Amino acid sequence: MHASINSAVRYAASALVFTLAMAQAAHAEPATKESLQRYFAIARFEHKNAAEVEAMLALDARQWQNEQDAAYKATLKARFERMAAITREYLGWNVIEPITIGSYQAVLQESEVQALIAEAQSPRGQVYIDKVGPALLKQPAAVAAHLARRVEEIRLRVLDNLPPAPAPPPAPATPKEALAQKLMLNWPGAREEFTSNMAGVEARAHDLFSTTENKDLADIAVEIRRYATALRTEITFEEVSAIEARMMAAELSEAEIAGLIEDQNDPARAAQRARLEQAEARLVEDMLASPQIVEMKKRLEKAYFAEYDTAPASAAPASKARPAKKIRSPARTGR
Repeated sequence: MHASINSAVRYAASALVFTLAMAQAAHAEPATKESLQRYFAIARFEHKNAAEVEAMLALDARQWQNEQDAAYKATLKARFERMAAITREYLGWNVIEPITIGSYQAVLQESEVQALIAEAQSPRGQVYIDKVGPALLKQPAAVAAHLARRVEEIRLRVLDNLPPAPAPPPAPATPKEALAQKLMLNWPGAREEFTSNMAGVEARAHDLFSTTENKDLADIAVEIRRYATALRTEITFEEVSAIEARMMAAELSEAEIAGLIEDQNDPARAAQRARLEQAEARLVEDMLASPQIVEMKKRLEKAYFAEYDTAPASAAPASKARPAKKIRSPARTGR
């Protein structure tokens, strides 16, 4: 008798769960194009897209701007201008928006987009849109300049076989900077991404010439591996975050920074950010596979080597050549 009752209860519970699941599925409608366009407009995606493209190009422009040889500098500048024009054409919002809509529709439900709209319209959402986004765009150039100095310091020390002497990151100058450093140290996914990138640098260096039998190349490979390991162990997430924190403190009030820290600790917002990460990851995949971006990469490659069709090979030293840039998601708002 008890067994029959237990079976009946389990059956009823399973039926209830199934019914609730079906009801939820019935209300889980894919995001509409109109809702996504409204969200993009409120969150100023078109403006952010243009700003991110220009920030990416500004980093690339440093190659020709820092070149000392006048003739080669002119070659690099002309190459950059060709590639920049193509990049702006293919990463313009008129090209990116349809891809973004399709990618977001594949991941987000209509209810999730409505929640994103509500968040974007809130005071906290406006801080992200008006202040945090622009501040994040300024950080890569500052971090790159700092890392360029650190990398050169480490390179010279490794060549001279000197022991490591990593300097600790400077202490925050003000209470607001200390609060901003807490924000950046706990930025969702940032530490994991930094650790993964640095480990990747070391792994690629350790794979270099791993099977060579040439003694000279093997000796060079040993030095490169030692150098890469020094980079991974001596450049810390804390020192990079300290730079980012100072920049963030310059843009935000203490109350705004405290609000962002509270936002970091909100489980509901964490779930919302995770869903946005999924949508952005899908966007990167869709962009790379799209005919427009495939065509862009072909044109960038052709533009990169254009001067070789008419100029002598000596006009552009092979040692300074580099491949076309990696395509990134222009809709991404995190760091």
